[in-house]
Amino acid sequence: MNYNLQSRPPLNALQIAEQNQWGLFVHLSQLISFVIPFGGIAAPIIIWQIKKDEFPALDAHGKMIMNWTISSIIYMFAAVILVVLGYFLIVRNANRWSGMARAVCYRHRFSDYRRRKSQ
Repeated sequence: MNYNLQSRPPLNALQIAEQNQWGLFVHLSQLISFVIPFGGIAAPIIIWQIKKDEFPALDAHGKMIMNWTISSIIYMFAAVILVVLGYFLIVRNANRWSGMARAVCYRHRFSDYRRRKSQ
């Protein structure tokens, strides 16, 4: 990935420290969702969009955070679908399966009884 870092003026030590600080804020802003619902999605986007032109490395961090957030949302939806599907396949049909298991066990015991009786 080429982020075209050569066309920008070099950063001095104070700007690098500030860039690192804003990178930390962008990453830690995901934890806001523990206090404000959906704040962990909105806060990194806002910080990233405001500061991405000022600090080139922050643009890369913002893209990584958005990739992580979108992937997490997709995985969450997939997990919810699998849990609901599993509930309907396993829990709702458990009574039917236990009835089939009882029938198989009963048939097996009955066939043993008939075999013993004929001997």
